[in-house]
Amino acid sequence: MKPEPDRFPGLAVNEIFCMTLAHAVGLNVPKTKYLRIGSKSCILVQRYDRTTDETGHTTRLHQEDFCQALGFPPERKYQAERGPTLGDCISLLRDWSTTPVLDIPKFINGLIFNVLIGNADAHGKNYSLLYSNSDRRLSPYYDLVCTLAWPNLSRNLAMKIGDCSSVNAFTIGNWQKMVKKTGLGWPMIRERMVESCHRVLDNLDEVQEQTIEYNESMATHLPENIKGRVGRML
Repeated sequence: MKPEPDRFPGLAVNEIFCMTLAHAVGLNVPKTKYLRIGSKSCILVQRYDRTTDETGHTTRLHQEDFCQALGFPPERKYQAERGPTLGDCISLLRDWSTTPVLDIPKFINGLIFNVLIGNADAHGKNYSLLYSNSDRRLSPYYDLVCTLAWPNLSRNLAMKIGDCSSVNAFTIGNWQKMVKKTGLGWPMIRERMVESCHRVLDNLDEVQEQTIEYNESMATHLPENIKGRVGRML
């Protein structure tokens, strides 16, 4: 359970909205639920790093965030603080995931989604590897939030896209530079950008209907902002 911090009013609904939208467009995310306890808004997130057998015995699954896996201390989770880059993250998946052919495209889908929702805070500790038996796979996404909802927060990306440090990284050049640095294919990226945009547009209204009762102001602001960002990416 994550109580909403007083300094970020509306955060609970913001995260519920973004996580619900992520699920609707096909990203792997845990189940989330909005709760109100007294006057405090909260998010309830189902743990994905536990398994339960038929007897009810619960086993913990080992998880490493990307900072841990790459050897960066937590105080260096941002690229601007000499933390992980997108190239580091993709190289990690390429070298260490047991199924990089699936995990790298999933990572790219998450990257595109974060730009579309306006999340500048997708840093090295917000991506993880999940270990199960001999498998090492990209974990479900978590902490998906539109940081643009609070004007006082930085617009600088936790990890640059190409040479662009702004969450408004919409030019073809930004993404093509990222592709060149990471050894990925531009047609694959372009196809996923278009597909992600249309999936987001197709699901925005329904997600708004599911969340507007919790905080009408936030659930109205987010779709307006995201539609504009989708239009810019297209």
